[in-house]
Amino acid sequence: MATSAGGKQLVQFVAANVRNARLGVGLTQAQLAELIGVDVRQLQNIEAARSGPSFDALAALAEALGMPASKLLEPVRFKNAKRGRPRKSDVPE
Repeated sequence: MATSAGGKQLVQFVAANVRNARLGVGLTQAQLAELIGVDVRQLQNIEAARSGPSFDALAALAEALGMPASKLLEPVRFKNAKRGRPRKSDVPE
C-alpha cells in the first residue's frame, strides 16, 4: 500500500519526536524497545522513518516516554543540515 505525501510527513514527525523524547529521557533504543515489547530493529525503523508504528506501538511509546500520544504526532521543525565539508571561510581560526 502506497503512503501519501502527508502520511510520509507524519511518519517523519513521529520518527523525530520518538528519537528526541527517547534521548531526552536517557534511554537507548534497546531499552525503549524492551519497554514497549518490540524488536530493536522495529524501533530503529520507526526512528529512521522507514515505517510508522502501529496504534498499539504508538500508545506504548507514549506511555514509556511519559507523554500523550498526540505529542508524538506533532509537527517538527527540521533544521537545514549543511552537507559536505565546510568551506575554509566557514571554519573558525
